[in-house]
Amino acid sequence: MGFGGKLQKSGVLEIDGMKIHVARMDNKTRRALSDILTKSKKSDPEELTQGRWKIIVDNLILQWEGLTEANLAKYYVSNATHYGSKSFDVNGDDVDICRASFSELLAYFDASKDFDYKAKAKIAIDDLLESKDAKIEYNGKIRKMNATIREEIKDDEEWTEVVDFIWECASSSEEFIKPDLSNEEISVSSSLFDGAYWNHKHSNIIELVYEFALSAENFRHKEIMEEAEKAKN
Repeated sequence: MGFGGKLQKSGVLEIDGMKIHVARMDNKTRRALSDILTKSKKSDPEELTQGRWKIIVDNLILQWEGLTEANLAKYYVSNATHYGSKSFDVNGDDVDICRASFSELLAYFDASKDFDYKAKAKIAIDDLLESKDAKIEYNGKIRKMNATIREEIKDDEEWTEVVDFIWECASSSEEFIKPDLSNEEISVSSSLFDGAYWNHKHSNIIELVYEFALSAENFRHKEIMEEAEKAKN
């Protein structure tokens, strides 16, 4: 078997009509990714994910042809494309609910797995419910959700319906997409992914870039094609 020859410094990853120019993985980027993993072992998963993605975007993505706000929103829930909070109609009243972050969603899944109502309720009431004076039926009367009522909700599973409604709204990322997102091409930067998490309905492009950068075969393509053309002549 012959040697593959000199590797190209970059290759092109094509996804959904977009072309991403990816740098071949180098030792500097490997060390940075290893360091962020070491430093984040005791940190929350969101910090680790955000740190990892920043390194990949800043070091491995050279150019992203066809990147727009609209198609970014398809793949990632982010501050660039989604509101941080939104008003939802609750029995005719507007109630402001925050979009759940990546770490809050993980905490919700853990609490659900452990049947931990109080953990789910605490996040819902303390962090996700922005309208602290929302109206609620309490002891047969419509009252504002004051501090006393909120504490009772966090402590009593009889309020499951309220907690589940808040979580349903907060985790529906499509509800928070900003209107009239542009289809004009934009430049890629790690800031686009601030506070972002991957929409599991679609591919995690950042991780696909990482996998692409690792494989030497992706950087031999140009050379192989040139050799194939020469063989034809």
